[in-house]
Amino acid sequence: MNSPWLTANLDDASALERLSAEVRAWDPAFDLLRPPSDALLYEPDGTLYAVALHAPMTAEFNHRIRDLRPGDLLIVPRSVPVGVEPTVDLLGIRFEGEPPDHFRERFIQVWGYDHYPAADPNASVADADLRFPIRRSVTPVSETPVPLPGSTAYDRRLVIVLDGRISVGAGIDGRSSVDLGPRDVLLTDGEPALVAHGSGLLVMIQVEPEIVFEGRRAAGRSAGARPTPEYLPPSPQSSGS
Repeated sequence: MNSPWLTANLDDASALERLSAEVRAWDPAFDLLRPPSDALLYEPDGTLYAVALHAPMTAEFNHRIRDLRPGDLLIVPRSVPVGVEPTVDLLGIRFEGEPPDHFRERFIQVWGYDHYPAADPNASVADADLRFPIRRSVTPVSETPVPLPGSTAYDRRLVIVLDGRISVGAGIDGRSSVDLGPRDVLLTDGEPALVAHGSGLLVMIQVEPEIVFEGRRAAGRSAGARPTPEYLPPSPQSSGS
């Protein structure tokens, strides 16, 4: 499918596998997965980008505990074990391409993984960030139609409803809206522009093809962009004990 417009409920394993197969066919460097509810968060084959879905959770690495809320984003380096309690409730995107520059030994020893809280406007993953092939945005929707962040024709977008009932439509070509409830996900391409109606909370993940991401990162390096030092967190971190 060149222009997918596919939906699934995240608790329906067969429907989610269809979405995952579409993502792999688009770019085999990416895969979608739902970690088991009692699993250790661990990815041996790539970088794991994981979105917290609903129930409050805590993530622990080396006795450092962080609270997780719906829409939070975890970015876990390859072969780093992160404990999640009491129940793992995440949607994962595995990326088998080059890991972020700052995921070096010292960073992993101190921080283990990245945590981007949904409630912190400063903890964003933006278009200009050269470290990651994805962007994450969290959008509350009320009675007024809300335009969702744009993307490029090369990208894929995952729109996940965390709460409420929301219709997502593409206004440019007149495509009919898709009604989404809690824990529903819509996979579509990077065009056209999307508009959300209804009431609730959604998170959008924009996924950039590996070849485009690597080209953008190489251009940034050539222009003198410096990677985040491995001994500093790349964004504000919330931490417990």
